Amino acid sequence: MEITVYKHLESGDVATIEDWKNDFEGMDVESWFGLEKENCNADDWIEGGKLEKIILTIDDEVYPTCRLFDNCFSNANNGEKYNAEYACDAVYDDDDGEQEEYKIYWQFEEIKGEEREIDQYDWESTKNIYKICRQD
Repeated sequence: MEITVYKHLESGDVATIEDWKNDFEGMDVESWFGLEKENCNADDWIEGGKLEKIILTIDDEVYPTCRLFDNCFSNANNGEKYNAEYACDAVYDDDDGEQEEYKIYWQFEEIKGEEREIDQYDWESTKNIYKICRQD
């Protein structure tokens, strides 16, 4: 499976388009573009934010992280909502033939005691991706 995400050309951070859009909307345009306001075109927020579209290829099966966090399985009672978290490894083959390794984390809202089967999750929607971390 392949996932389209965006990489910041200077920091190397990788995130979904939804996450980058939230960052853009939460900042003033001068900070996002690094320019005076009159030199900023909000319609060009992707290019102006130095974002490059990349394709991550998932090269492993997803697995539950079993990580403890505020809204995890362990903190919910039967019938309560919680976030089920899964992760997997992914790679990006850059233009120079080098391979960059990442870990993708998804979170899906569940109800304890009424969990869905793993194949019922929407793995392809970037809206379910919680974060993406570079593996060094």
